[in-house]
Amino acid sequence: MLDGLRAALNEVGLTPFDIRAAGRGPGRGPLEGALQVRDHGGRFILETVDYGQAFRLLDAGSEREIKEAVIGYVSRPLPPVRPMARQELDTLLGRVAGHYGNLLNDLRAAGPPGFVIDLPPQLPLDRIGALDGVHPYPIGTPSSTGPSRRPRCVPRTTCTSS
Repeated sequence: MLDGLRAALNEVGLTPFDIRAAGRGPGRGPLEGALQVRDHGGRFILETVDYGQAFRLLDAGSEREIKEAVIGYVSRPLPPVRPMARQELDTLLGRVAGHYGNLLNDLRAAGPPGFVIDLPPQLPLDRIGALDGVHPYPIGTPSSTGPSRRPRCVPRTTCTSS
């Protein structure tokens, strides 16, 4: 199963340590931030494993579809880096600063299940974990907070796009 995917990943230089395909690969779990494809009741799921937790990125109904989706995902170009002057960043932060308190109150009221929100364009965030940063925080949040298993790391600051 997924022999075609493994061959395609090898062609682009991605090893079983980078992307584990349906249980194949090293005898240990994937590296932090690595990708894995798993079979789930006849569907295939691509997920990233970060701090021991799997985060679903996409799924597909066939081996052909998951191969195309995975190769597309790992081949997409990263957005260009856009340097931002401190004054511009401060302006963006000033637009949203008054809303953080309301958001925090809403999160506390929602409890463990949380809730989903659409983030506005040009919202500065710090992201840690995996390539795309699966743990977003308001900018400036100390990276040492959160679950005790989280190692100290350098967050990536990003702005949401439109």
